[in-house]
Amino acid sequence: MRERSTTSCVESEGARPTVPRTACDDGCARDVRQMADEFNRLRGFESRELVVAYFDGLHGRNLNAARARSIVSSFRQGRMLFENAANAEPFARPITQYYGVSALARGLAIVLNPDGSEDSLSRGHGLKVGAFADDATDLEMQVSKGLFTDFGSALGGATLRVRTAGPDWYLPLPDIEPTTALRLGAVVALLPGLTREHRQWTGADQPPGFTLSAVTRSDGDPAQVEWKFDGKHSDDELHRLFGVTDAETRGNGVIATAEDQPVPQLAQGFVFDKIGNVTLRGPLAPDVRLSPLQVLFIVSFALSMLARYRPSQWMSVFGGGGNDRMFPFVRSFLEFNPSWFPQLAADHLQFAAQCDYSMIPNTQPVND
Repeated sequence: MRERSTTSCVESEGARPTVPRTACDDGCARDVRQMADEFNRLRGFESRELVVAYFDGLHGRNLNAARARSIVSSFRQGRMLFENAANAEPFARPITQYYGVSALARGLAIVLNPDGSEDSLSRGHGLKVGAFADDATDLEMQVSKGLFTDFGSALGGATLRVRTAGPDWYLPLPDIEPTTALRLGAVVALLPGLTREHRQWTGADQPPGFTLSAVTRSDGDPAQVEWKFDGKHSDDELHRLFGVTDAETRGNGVIATAEDQPVPQLAQGFVFDKIGNVTLRGPLAPDVRLSPLQVLFIVSFALSMLARYRPSQWMSVFGGGGNDRMFPFVRSFLEFNPSWFPQLAADHLQFAAQCDYSMIPNTQPVND
């Protein structure tokens, strides 16, 4: 993987084009952004020729036939599993949907890694469930070497929509170490699109966060990143997120200046099935930062484990048999995740193709 920096990407003349893109006989070009729905944005990755073109544009390498087939097969399998999950009964839906997520994650892990292949991927999910609890928010998972860690390393960070209707910002995140413990209740709090459902389930509000309106990386030694939020916030609140004590109020927003590290925890908002605002929240643990795609992976995995290994508990959620406070959350997540995960995956692939993370110049600092 090439070294990546916190950066924005704006297409301009001479910039690397967004791909998969291939020249047609009449000189036209097909672009993933021109396709209508979420999976149509990924449809190009079900074509071997388009995958080869994407890989060459991203890594500057030729992709052999076997590796191209593994990428195509992963994306095609993911789409088909999501389609099957939509028609599945509640008893099986989270299991099928998770395997759709894992298939797309496998495709991403291979295509984003210049040396990626099916054989190079670690075995296993990359997450292990500890003891099951009557309250699913207390479900604990442990990170292990597997698909989840391979997927996270290939992503390298989070691709975000901060200032435009498309992906325009990339934030590198540290790899999550094996043996890291994650609690489901803490992870689902990183889904601002399900705030009401989270409150109904847990009886508690999600942790307060700031809506991000702009991010600017400035030159300097060391470089600094300036974050602007909607509204006004206290120095204590800013310190909680960034570990800094300096903050400057400007109009109806706040500028917090922080070193590249520590990196705040980002939560991707959604408005029903559409991508919404980015919210900054406190980290789950000192060395743990999750990208929005990783959050969706973890929640999908956890729900599939509940359905698979605690079927009576899972069916009570849908059957009104008690312990069903999580029903609104589960119903909404299973409904919208088939839109959320492919959209975020397509955004990451699009941004990776149009940006060379190590070469794109820094944006200008916020002007006084």
